[in-house]
Amino acid sequence: MIKPGLLNVRSLSNKSMVIYGVLFHNKVDVMVLTESWHRSSDGDSVKSALPPVYRPGSRVAYKLFFDELAHVVEGLTVSNIPLLMAGDFNIHLEDVDDLNARRMEGIFTTFDVARFVHDATHIGDGMLDFVAASSGYGVTDVNVRTPGKLSDHALVTCILSIKKVKAKISSYVVVRGMTKLHFKIF
Repeated sequence: MIKPGLLNVRSLSNKSMVIYGVLFHNKVDVMVLTESWHRSSDGDSVKSALPPVYRPGSRVAYKLFFDELAHVVEGLTVSNIPLLMAGDFNIHLEDVDDLNARRMEGIFTTFDVARFVHDATHIGDGMLDFVAASSGYGVTDVNVRTPGKLSDHALVTCILSIKKVKAKISSYVVVRGMTKLHFKIF
């Protein structure tokens, strides 16, 4: 089993050690971070980052966003590739009258994608962040933490029924006797 986490960190630059603490404390195997506001792709704060889906809330969600997202989801579905989406979509999924929420739910329905976050993920009670997956993906134990000091968004964790593969670590040690050392060359 793998435990991913999702968090809108609102700038990772000065919080990397705190994020590592969140990973450790919550036993998260894979972390998806949004709004990381890093300065460059070479920075320490993004060396282990995964690309999440992030749609800025400061911009209008145009139909083009949903068309392109549907195109990507369709390509994965047709290719029989399991889909796992996680991110800060900045779409108020709790508002059934919202056009963008209906568009997103339409993508879920069309491509048989299940949304696993049904609680508020933002301090303002909005459901902006979510995890969704192809039907039958095996997502369980979804947990939406209370937003706190780290961010105005909640940490979202779940369990994926994917076997965790442990890397084989091997070492190669060569030992020479002291009598075989050439001290002048050494």
